[in-house]
Amino acid sequence: MIPLLDRYVVREMALPLLFGLAMFSTLLVVATALLKLVALLSRGAPLWAISELFCLRWVSLLPFVLPMAVLLAALLAFGRLSSDSELVAIQAAGTPLLRVGAAAMVIGLLLSVGSLLINERIVPTAARRAHRLEMVIQAAIKGGVRELDPERGFFYQDVERGVRQRTFNATRFDVDAGRMENVVFLEYAPDGNTVNLLVEAKWCEWDEADPTRWIFHDGQAKYLEQQTLQRYQVVQHFSEWAVKVNRTPKQIRASLKEPEEMTYYELSDYIEDLKRQGVSPKKLLEMEVERHRKLADPFICLVFALIGTPLGIRRQRGGTAVGLGLSILIVFGFYLLWSSARVLGENGTLPPLAASWVANGVGFLVGLGFTWRATR
Repeated sequence: MIPLLDRYVVREMALPLLFGLAMFSTLLVVATALLKLVALLSRGAPLWAISELFCLRWVSLLPFVLPMAVLLAALLAFGRLSSDSELVAIQAAGTPLLRVGAAAMVIGLLLSVGSLLINERIVPTAARRAHRLEMVIQAAIKGGVRELDPERGFFYQDVERGVRQRTFNATRFDVDAGRMENVVFLEYAPDGNTVNLLVEAKWCEWDEADPTRWIFHDGQAKYLEQQTLQRYQVVQHFSEWAVKVNRTPKQIRASLKEPEEMTYYELSDYIEDLKRQGVSPKKLLEMEVERHRKLADPFICLVFALIGTPLGIRRQRGGTAVGLGLSILIVFGFYLLWSSARVLGENGTLPPLAASWVANGVGFLVGLGFTWRATR
């Protein structure tokens, strides 16, 4: 049974939390995507697609705006309790302020866990869908294919230590089945420019028994004529042709995604793949920072709950306008530190782990300081 005091605090925070979510998310979508969406609509994109894209962008921004909503909710809820002298009455009944603020901390922690789950389960899917839908919209504007088929037009280039090794070009790639259709496969010479082998096949599949092999079906293999290096000779028509490609379907798919389209574990696998390819250290650092941020960013909800609660307790007057203004100032200062630490992590000045968590650490210490002052 939840204590009456905690239920009261939760009720006080609920409406400001929903208000903050609606306001901050709408503002961010308008600031980051609205002009682009309007431009697509004016060029003839269907309204249903623009509406869906708007919703997908909103979902992708949800973990980013949730901490802001928590901060606003804590400031407004505890500011009202303080200005109406309800906190004084609660203290007079023998309940310390730390106990009153405990419900806000629990809410912050629960929302942090929820944000982590959203970041892992919902955001990658929404981001991928938005990316694919945007490509379909662009194709529709140009008079191309209008159906939403996220797997059409697949192209993959395999690079090791900065040198191109092989490419896949297919009309369709089913990651779960490990299958490509209408495939053109190129294998390059050590210089990364000359094509040694060209394989054309109706379809190919990943060999689960030997994860380093892909098996091509119903096609032909051509080798470059070594004397002239100008034309290909058909060496063999085949029903099956096995080629060594040390990539699983999931590794191939991960290399085509942006970090926001990947889960923590997918991004970890992608980083290992980048290391094997020998990409630049700067690229690796950027991906490492993105990976650690997937765990660090959701806990900004808890940090903002810790900052907003004591500030709301100490604020005696001003109402919603002051609370909104104060929350914007805090958000601006926090994300200035957050973005600065990110840049320092990406250029190697800070370790990626520290760069991802330093803003949370500073915010946590500031929140503890505010709490100490509010309860003196």
